[in-house]
Amino acid sequence: QLQPDHLQSQDALIRLELAEQKTAAALQIARQMQTQHPKSPLGFEREADILLGQKRLPQAIQAYEQALARGAGSALLIKLHRAYLQVGNAQAADQRLTAWLKQHPDHHAVRAYAANHYTASGRYKDAIAQYQEIQRQAPANVVVLNNLASLYQREGDSRALATAEQALKLAPDNPSVQDTLGWILVEQGQVKRGQEWLRKALMAAPRHATIRYHHAVALARGGNRTQARAE
Repeated sequence: QLQPDHLQSQDALIRLELAEQKTAAALQIARQMQTQHPKSPLGFEREADILLGQKRLPQAIQAYEQALARGAGSALLIKLHRAYLQVGNAQAADQRLTAWLKQHPDHHAVRAYAANHYTASGRYKDAIAQYQEIQRQAPANVVVLNNLASLYQREGDSRALATAEQALKLAPDNPSVQDTLGWILVEQGQVKRGQEWLRKALMAAPRHATIRYHHAVALARGGNRTQARAE
């Protein structure tokens, strides 16, 4: 009442309206924000979020684009990318992602998101390129090294084992890192050594299905088919 165009209050009101499933009222506030603050991305982003929740994807994308044009940050870029993928426009999604990374080359969060997206899409070389750039800027990132090692192994790259061992030096007790190293060793024929690391990983994370599967494969390749079947 004291300040009808107070952005933080309007944003809070949107969340309250949505909590009570009053999407029309929330949408009205978002559009009011756009009128009162035409240079701010927030009103357009909130409209897009509401439209996305209603499965009105083309309209949501348009609102996200308007927010991005007004200086919205990386979180919105990721929302826009996912919205484009949902409507089946992978080309536009990738164009937006590539353009953002060119403009913000040191933004690790978006680059990591891109790498995860490329990995899930089977574009391993593209994912490797993104992780390599993060590693160049932040060489002691355990998650990046661990993911790089896995991708190198998938691509038959000779750097896989050395990269996994580098990650292990930084996080010797991390079960995901132990699993990656153990699995690479098994796939490269060092089954006994691989079994040791996979056993350690399994002891640390006994409910992790992928680690248990890798351990089972290692047991089978080592000739212990009975225990492998049990695993």
